[in-house]
Amino acid sequence: MSQTNDTIAVRSSAAGSVSARRRLPVAAPSFALDVRSLLRTRQWVKNVMVLVVPVLQGFTVTEGHLLRLALTMVAFCLASSAVYVLNDIADRERDRRHPTKCLRPIAAGRISPASAALLAALLVVVDGVLVALVIPDLAPVLLGYFAINVAYNLRLKHVSLMDSACVASGFLLRAIAGATAVMIVPRPWLLVAILAGSLVLVLGKRRAELSRHEESNLQRPALGGYTVELLDHLVIAVSTIAIVAYLAFSLPRSVSMAGSALSSVSAMLACLVLFRYLQMLLRGEADEDPTRLLLHDRSLAYLGGSWLALLVVTSVTVGSPGFPLSA
Repeated sequence: MSQTNDTIAVRSSAAGSVSARRRLPVAAPSFALDVRSLLRTRQWVKNVMVLVVPVLQGFTVTEGHLLRLALTMVAFCLASSAVYVLNDIADRERDRRHPTKCLRPIAAGRISPASAALLAALLVVVDGVLVALVIPDLAPVLLGYFAINVAYNLRLKHVSLMDSACVASGFLLRAIAGATAVMIVPRPWLLVAILAGSLVLVLGKRRAELSRHEESNLQRPALGGYTVELLDHLVIAVSTIAIVAYLAFSLPRSVSMAGSALSSVSAMLACLVLFRYLQMLLRGEADEDPTRLLLHDRSLAYLGGSWLALLVVTSVTVGSPGFPLSA
């Protein structure tokens, strides 16, 4: 009987230990993980926009050009991270009332605003030195990027439509920076397509935020100027502009039969990528983070991969899709 009681006591003690372990608080993220979160390294994928104009318009592939493109991407990684840090400093009080953003390092109190400001200043200084020493032609583009984002953080993020335009302009400036890096002049129709396509993503994000959270306009005041119906109309209108502009850019005036066929299929695939995103957005399946959606949706991945592969084939076999092979 005593042995039985001892056994029960041991089991109870073990169960209590397990329960105690379960009740232990989850360990706080390390300082390195907090800094990584603050820098939004996952968003660095957006900086592949630097490659869009050179890839679509074609450029002379040299080691020097590839190095300049790589350094341009690094420059925008530093610049965008500095902007994200400043944004988190400015939004820390509002983030504390958000169900998920309250876990951000500054909002949660794990990194002080002063330390974050010092980190942002360091990123700007390193970025400035990199550009001044290696790609001085990039300075006006980066200055424009910083100026727009400072205005965004100070005021424009709270103004409907202007908030979306500011975010979309960042993608356009990345594309212009890539053209600057390899010293080519971007074609106007391509820039219009890039800006319109970027607006589709930004407006789609606003729609997801507005439709999923009743308190969204408290977290992002600019959402008070939107409705789901308005955003649906804007997304369709801007998508139409993006398609027309891309077709005007990508379909050459006179090419071989093979070139004409490849360019037409390439344009169709680009439209299907956009259609798939619109399908998910208007059915309420789109994520609030377009970057995460673009990386994880299989259909988008297959369509986007096929489009890029066809662009490479077209470029190798008949030349850049953005230029007619004969006048």
